[in-house]
Amino acid sequence: MKLKSSIIIAICILTSGYLQGQTAANWQPVGPIQFPVNVSGQINGIGRVCQMKFHPTNPQKIYAVSASGGLWISDNATNSWQITGTDQLSRTACASICIDHTNDSILYIGTGDPNYYSTDLGVYKSIDAGATWSPANTNMGSSMAIDLIMDPNDHNIIVAFTNAGIWKTYDGANTWVVKRSTGQFTDAASKPSPGSRTLYGVTYGGEFTKSEDFGETWSTITNGIAVPGGGQAGGMRLATSAADTNLVYAGMIKDEGTIFKSNDGGNTFTTVYHNPSQSLVGYDVNGNGQGNYNFGMGADPNNPNIVYVVAHVVWKSIDGGVTWTQLTIWSQVLHTDMHQVVVSPYNTNELYNINDGGIWRSLNGGVNWNPRSNGLGATEIYHAALNPLRKDMVSIGTQDNGELYISNGQWKTNRGGDWGSRMTFDYSNSNMVYYHENGKRRNVIVGNEVSFGIPFTSSNSTRMAFTPLDAELGLMGNSDVYLTFDLSSPVPFWAQVSSFNATIRSMIVAPHSADVAYVLTSPNIFRKATDITSGVPTWTSSTLPSTLNPSGYVCGISNDSNIIYVTAGSKVYRSSDQGSTWSNVTLNLPNINIINIFSDPYASDESVYVCNSYGIWYKNNSLSNWISYSQGLPSVASITDFMFYDDGPFSSVLRVSTYGRGVWESPLHPVSTGLNSLSTPLLSLEISPNPAHESISVILPVLRDEKSTIQITNSVGQLVFEMKCPSSAQEKVNIDIQQLPVGVYLLQLKNAQQRIYANGKFVKN
Repeated sequence: MKLKSSIIIAICILTSGYLQGQTAANWQPVGPIQFPVNVSGQINGIGRVCQMKFHPTNPQKIYAVSASGGLWISDNATNSWQITGTDQLSRTACASICIDHTNDSILYIGTGDPNYYSTDLGVYKSIDAGATWSPANTNMGSSMAIDLIMDPNDHNIIVAFTNAGIWKTYDGANTWVVKRSTGQFTDAASKPSPGSRTLYGVTYGGEFTKSEDFGETWSTITNGIAVPGGGQAGGMRLATSAADTNLVYAGMIKDEGTIFKSNDGGNTFTTVYHNPSQSLVGYDVNGNGQGNYNFGMGADPNNPNIVYVVAHVVWKSIDGGVTWTQLTIWSQVLHTDMHQVVVSPYNTNELYNINDGGIWRSLNGGVNWNPRSNGLGATEIYHAALNPLRKDMVSIGTQDNGELYISNGQWKTNRGGDWGSRMTFDYSNSNMVYYHENGKRRNVIVGNEVSFGIPFTSSNSTRMAFTPLDAELGLMGNSDVYLTFDLSSPVPFWAQVSSFNATIRSMIVAPHSADVAYVLTSPNIFRKATDITSGVPTWTSSTLPSTLNPSGYVCGISNDSNIIYVTAGSKVYRSSDQGSTWSNVTLNLPNINIINIFSDPYASDESVYVCNSYGIWYKNNSLSNWISYSQGLPSVASITDFMFYDDGPFSSVLRVSTYGRGVWESPLHPVSTGLNSLSTPLLSLEISPNPAHESISVILPVLRDEKSTIQITNSVGQLVFEMKCPSSAQEKVNIDIQQLPVGVYLLQLKNAQQRIYANGKFVKN
């Protein structure tokens, strides 16, 4: 649910007050940025785009609106894309774009989501080519403009077709006047004739409206156009052709796609296609469409008899809409859930399809398609998981683009469709991801997903906990806790070790001991288990000051087992006596539900990070308030998951997933790491095998200090092995690890000044 603009402004003011006098975060995109490699059996994509428009005079410049990811501009005819200043619009969906034909530094966007048909903040305007934006919605309010059409004779006059009628501005969007107070508009077009003053608009319900004075007055046309059988049209779209400026196509979703045609500029229509037994808007000829969410029409500017309908697949007519040929299959060649089909005004051999996967182009009339979305980092992520053993690996579940993962710097798609499962990686296998929703797991790179034997019905409410202190130990539960000691076996055995019968909100193994677990259960109970590895743990509990509604999270402090933090909704509480009593440390945090909380295991100052859908906040025991740690993070998209990668005191990172701008990463707070400035990336060491049982082989950097040392520390920072680095001629070193306990270890190379310059992680099993 969207926050009201007044609350958003208040949050921005609150946040900005803590930026002065502190070192900023350094959030950078992890991606996907380049179009992902497809290793699934279904066509893949990068992110949802809802509208694309061409520059009025420059054939190289193209604009694309991503509903959750803002406005993007290509300066090279869709070879690459760059984001604009919409990144700084706070949780604002984007619906439409209008480019000033006299000065392309002046841009207008309609806010809201035209696919889900949700309103936002009306119209915004930029006078610096999209670098900054200001509200331009006086009188219009939050009405969503599904399209904005500028008067070709006066760039200050714009007509906005909205979810609540038609509005017009005469002063460059300083003020708006309503011209039609009714109608949920779904498409609009201008007559493609030089000097024409004619505009067309259609509504969700089935109205076709026309203006011959550029939006001053409007007439509803009923001659020959009506919803078959009455009721709602289920959404309508328009198409016109410059080859015959009096031709107008109008399509509606009713009866699997009904097409009307006018030869007199929209005054009268005839039905040219109505065949409920053949669907133009479904996955195939038999139907199964999704309605107004995905539907578009376009006509060829050189041949008025060529018209396209897109929804789940592409249909083409070469006889003015009478007969249709299906050109694509929804799971192959071209991404489904299509929102627009348009021919380039500069090269009529180029046909573009705008859909939930991005932007595609065909050079042969819609038969073959290729993605044109490199750089369009607008992925909408439901949930994400960060691999605790591999810094280079993240798995994400997305809106209509399936599951993606990044490995060695390259994003790949390994399944299609909507993928909304929560996910967690374990410590026993460097590629093993667990899916909460279906109770399965798989090696994200090569494996098929299989059940891992949990003894209850799994769902996204299932909570999981793994630990670097014992890679074979796993906790699982939704109303009670189940324990396994053989996580890496084909089907682990799970034993019930609690009798709460209460909704589990959060569950972790304590950072200081694999024998201790912390669990939060509804309505407001903190529970601690000791001797959990015995299989018969002792549980103690305390009551939290607030309810865990709708969520709660817990974390411990590695170097002080007495200190525990929990979140409850938007509140944060701290215990200094192992959870017996709690003090409120919410302080200046905004009243927004917290997504997760993490502590830095290498910090000696009780460094803690919390995240909500609006940003990240940081506090240590020397600060009297929380400080914002969101600098550089795009605010246009909501944060959906918060992740922490523990890679030693100098290279651990925070990561977030967003609904509309992919995955982002920042180093930790400099105070937390003990640095005076943000650290430079460390060299990554190649360690094999991993996991290992008897010995490991470490590939050494070519350029290294011969006075360096090799150190191995366990997951709580204790030094367990040290040796002098071999001569520069030696390419690798073998290390016996048989005496090390099972667990996760950090291997570091330190120079003569004891500065870490390379590291890696391995598992002893």
